[in-house]
Amino acid sequence: VKGATFEEALSRGYAPDGGLYVPEQLPQLSAEQLTVWRKLDYASLQEEIMRLFVGDELAADELSEVVRGSYRGFSHPEIVPVVPLATSPETCQEESAKKRRTTEETPVFIAELFHGPTFCFKDLGQQVLVRLLARFAERGRLKRTFLVSTTGDTGPAAMRAVADAASDSLKIVVFYPEGQISELQR
Repeated sequence: VKGATFEEALSRGYAPDGGLYVPEQLPQLSAEQLTVWRKLDYASLQEEIMRLFVGDELAADELSEVVRGSYRGFSHPEIVPVVPLATSPETCQEESAKKRRTTEETPVFIAELFHGPTFCFKDLGQQVLVRLLARFAERGRLKRTFLVSTTGDTGPAAMRAVADAASDSLKIVVFYPEGQISELQR
């Protein structure tokens, strides 16, 4: 949809034609910019990327507050640590007792996506999404209710994100199929 703002696209979810919103134009990034970004921590990188799409709808300090607040409940300071892949059970035991292997010894790495408050990768998106929606709802003095139907991690991640946002503007209702989810997901 031409002319949709960041807030409109975020708040509506689906475009009027039933499809997804996509930017009218993708930003061009230079090799120098990518080199600078390579040195940023996760939250700082997310701010830089989001700033390209948010435009002037959120001031830099507002965007930073949303992003940084989204990750306060994560159990690892790196948010998404990238760790070397252990190649055998013996290696796992060795690595727990020793320093992590160097890049030369282990060229395969894994991004750990389970350090969020509900231990699932969906925390990475839900925390930021809900805080952005809360910010826009509060600004417009709106009330929003999220309706979620899930058989897995989406419900707990969304519920926790709404709770963590601590906004009077947001409510959530989650439906689970009886007997189809684990105790941890409840």
